[in-house]
Amino acid sequence: VICAIPNGAKLVIVGDSGQLPAIGYGDVLRDLLATSMFPKFELTQVHRQAAKSGILSLANSIRDGNQVFTYDSAGQETFGELQDQTVIAYHNKDSIVSDLLNIAKAYKTKINQPEDLYEFQVIVANRERGALSVKNLNIELQAIFNDMSKPSLNRNGYEYREHDKIITQGNAYKKLKFNTIDDHFKTVAQANMLDEEDAKLFLEPYQFDLFNGTLGYIDTIDKQNKLVFIRLDGYDGVVALQEDEMDKIDMAYAATVHKLQGSSIKNVIFALDYGAYKLLSKQLVYTAMTRTSLKGVALVEANALFKAISVDASGLRRTFLADIINSLH
Repeated sequence: VICAIPNGAKLVIVGDSGQLPAIGYGDVLRDLLATSMFPKFELTQVHRQAAKSGILSLANSIRDGNQVFTYDSAGQETFGELQDQTVIAYHNKDSIVSDLLNIAKAYKTKINQPEDLYEFQVIVANRERGALSVKNLNIELQAIFNDMSKPSLNRNGYEYREHDKIITQGNAYKKLKFNTIDDHFKTVAQANMLDEEDAKLFLEPYQFDLFNGTLGYIDTIDKQNKLVFIRLDGYDGVVALQEDEMDKIDMAYAATVHKLQGSSIKNVIFALDYGAYKLLSKQLVYTAMTRTSLKGVALVEANALFKAISVDASGLRRTFLADIINSLH
C-alpha cells in the first residue's frame, strides 16, 4: 500500500500506543514512534466533556502505570464527575461471575429489540479457559438474553438460536445481502434460471463483504434450506450464510479485549482474574476500559488488576524495525 503513495504526498498514521499491539506479528506503531526519521505529534489536550469522564481519566492513569487500589486491597470506587466508570475489586474471584450475571439480568429489562444488545458488552481476556472466559460467559449470558426454548443449530461449541448476538470471524467476501429474506429467495431463484456466467453478473450487485469484528445478530435460521440469515450493526438488510459457513461468526454476548480493539460500545463490563495471568498488562486493562463510551464497570480480582497495571508489555515484541529505520537515516 505504501508503495502506491505518489511522490509529494503525505502519509498520516494515527494510533494509540497505549493499547495492545495487533494480533499477529510486528508492532509497527510503537516502532515508528521510536524512530527519529519521522515527525511525531502527541495529542494531550482533553476536551471539556471528556475531562469530566471517569472512563478517560482512569484509563489514562492506568496507561501511565498508576494503580487503582493498593496491593491486596478489595473495594469499590466510582470515578469522574460523570460517575461513568466503576471498579469493583474482589478478594474472592468466585463472586465476579455471579455479580456480572446479575448486572446482565438488570440490563435485560431494558432490551426491546435484538439491536439493543449492541449497546451492552462483556469483555474479558481469555477466550476458552476459566469461569471468566468468552466461552463460559457466552453460554451463561445466552440463557439470560435469549429464549432457550427456540430451535437451535449446533456449531463451534454453541447452540445458536435466532436473535443471538454474534460477531464476524475473519473476512468473508462476496456473500449475498438483500433487504429481506423473501428478496433473497426470489433473486436467487431468478439467478438459478441463468447460465453460470450470467448468474454471477446478475448477483454481483447483491454481493457483500463481511469484515472481521463486526457485531450483529442472527435473524433467521432456515434449516430446510441450510441457511442462516444475519443482520449486522451499521448495515441494512440480511446476509445469507450456508450452515457450513458458521465458522464466519462467533457468539458475542462476551468477547475478548483483543477482538473488540477499535470498537466503541456504550455500556461495557470488563471482567478480569488471574486466569488471564499470561495476558496481564496495563495495555490490556487500558484497552478494555477505553472500549466504553457511556458507562463502564470493571469487575476484577484485586491482585490480578494490581499485577496487570504493574506490567508494561509495550516492549515484549522484538521486532527491530525501529533500529533498521534509524540505521537508514
